[in-house]
Amino acid sequence: MNSGLDLPNAQHPEPDLWTGGQLSLRDLDRLPTLGVTTAIDLRGRGEPQPFHPPTAFAERGINYVQIPIEGGGDLSRENAAMLSEAIAASNGAVVVYCASGNRVGALFACHAKWHAACSLDEAVAFGNERGLQQMEPMVRQLLTIVP
Repeated sequence: MNSGLDLPNAQHPEPDLWTGGQLSLRDLDRLPTLGVTTAIDLRGRGEPQPFHPPTAFAERGINYVQIPIEGGGDLSRENAAMLSEAIAASNGAVVVYCASGNRVGALFACHAKWHAACSLDEAVAFGNERGLQQMEPMVRQLLTIVP
């Protein structure tokens, strides 16, 4: 279920959480109607987007948080904690996005293992529900090496 959002690999794993790939301009206009008050951007600082995120979200009254995840090297305890803190600080629904949704799921899996004390399989399943796909083998290896 994606509630009309165009983003690739759209997931709606919790009532106040949407995850997926790059948001479209249409998605930006739809977010306030979904109660989204915070957008968490996991795209790298140099990755192109069809809009200027800080400006586009501010114009719609949505708090913008960027946690750059450019690849596996950025999957850290600190970034996983930043994701959790940004979600906890939101006073409404949250959308978390990257280019495809894969990094979103990967960071959620890391958070589940490192900060929510889930087993490896539980953490990966948690990540899968939020967009983890191609990065799954690397995430499994990382979560095995860094318990």
